[in-house]
Amino acid sequence: MSPDWKELYKDRWAAGRERMHLVAQRITDWGYRAEPFGFMADSTEHTPDHPPEKGIPDLRVALPCGQRVYVEVTGSGGFMSPEAPLWIRPDKAAYALRHPRQDCWVAYALDGLTPPNLRFVRLGFALDRYKTIRPVLRGGEESYLEIPANSADVLDEPTFRAYLDSFPRRRLSPRFWLHKLKAWLLEA
Repeated sequence: MSPDWKELYKDRWAAGRERMHLVAQRITDWGYRAEPFGFMADSTEHTPDHPPEKGIPDLRVALPCGQRVYVEVTGSGGFMSPEAPLWIRPDKAAYALRHPRQDCWVAYALDGLTPPNLRFVRLGFALDRYKTIRPVLRGGEESYLEIPANSADVLDEPTFRAYLDSFPRRRLSPRFWLHKLKAWLLEA
């Protein structure tokens, strides 16, 4: 029987909520609307319930043109060097693969730095090139994709903001968005 991860990590929920608010505030400061999206994303309340689907991102970012960007928020939980690899849960990448029309990202907070340093990783493509590691944490084996900090798939805050800023400031047709997303994926 696998451990109850929600129970094992319930002492980290408040910190996770603060981290989510930090990311939402940064995105809001850039001029975009970021709102909680995932299952109990803005809650510290423990519930035995599970989401209807694993890996649902924490935030939905509304761009003026009508496009939505979905952001899962995670972090190191303690001091982490900016050169250290990022660990991302495979279910987050799997969600993005199941929803290819959603523009899914992970915002990874390097906790312990002042101000907190954020890295962004696009989900749903090419992540299979990264190895899966299985550390034992809190008494149970966990799985993570390990992404080197210097990977081209890891964006710093200014680059992620530039990505958001690259979208038009007005609403455009769905055909335009498919073209734009395809071009962005081919660049990466």
